Parts: sequence; C-alpha cells; structure tokens
Amino acid sequence: MDLSVLLGSFSSLRPPQATYSYSSQKPFKCGFCGSHYKRGDVLRRHWKSCSARIHAGQTIPGPRIGGKERHACDVCARLKKSCDGGKPCLECATRRKDCTYLRLQESGGSPRNQHTPSPTLNKLQPEPINPIPDVALPTWDLGLQPYYPNYQTRLKARALRDGIQSDG
Repeated sequence: MDLSVLLGSFSSLRPPQATYSYSSQKPFKCGFCGSHYKRGDVLRRHWKSCSARIHAGQTIPGPRIGGKERHACDVCARLKKSCDGGKPCLECATRRKDCTYLRLQESGGSPRNQHTPSPTLNKLQPEPINPIPDVALPTWDLGLQPYYPNYQTRLKARALRDGIQSDG
C-alpha cells in the first residue's frame, strides 16, 4: 500500500486549526496594516499592538458572534419547537397563538420569512368548508366518554346491589 494514500486518509482527522499551521496560506488579513495571519486568534492578538490601528485611533473590532442565527418566534422559542419563520408560523397557527417576534427585534435578529404567511401552513391546512365559530374554540367535542362515579356513588350502588339500604 502506498504511504501517501494512507496518510491522505488521515488528513481529515486533524482539527482545522492544525490544518492552517501546515499550509502556507494566510487567510486572515489585518484591515489596518494589511499583514496576513494563518489563524484568526493570532490576528486578534496582533490588533492589540497594531501600530496602524493605534495611530488611526481605531478600536479593536468586536468578536464575531458564533452560533446559529435566531429566527424562531417567541412561542416556538419558549416551547423549543421548530419554527418556519412565517407570520404566523405553522406552530402558532396550529395552536391558535399570537405569533410575535419581539425577542428577535430586541436582539437584532430576524425571522426567516419576515412578515409572510407560513408556506407550510398554506400547504397543510386548506380552508375549512364549515369554519368553527370563535365561540366554540375553548371547548372540544370529545364524543361519548366513560363515566367514572365518585366514591360515595360507588358505595350507594354497591349497597343497592347487595340489598343494603344506606342513609346517604
């Protein structure tokens, strides 16, 4: 077996930072003096002493905020549900909740499909033929339900069955 083939298969196991140290590329450029660096953390360290930055009176740029971009509405975020970013989103429309994006407005984020109806909602929920009036929304028709009598009622029924009268 060729050694280069074997070593090539392990190159993907190196962390990205280690990959930079083996290559001659320097993708990180100082915007103040133009010098190049292999790693972003080295560039940030350079900014502390960059004479061009200090001479220009510029502040060190803030760190890039990592993680996922927020796009879920307030209800989906609180319930930790997937949100399609619609207005209203599918989850809020299904639960008949007010779909708001207040937490995103405060933090500077934005929903995926800002101010548009949920595309998923339009596909999954055709307009009902006989819409339910708003008065009936809080209640559900569950059909026939089994009756489970309380303890006193069960005692009376047992007494009647056994032929014993009870006072009540």
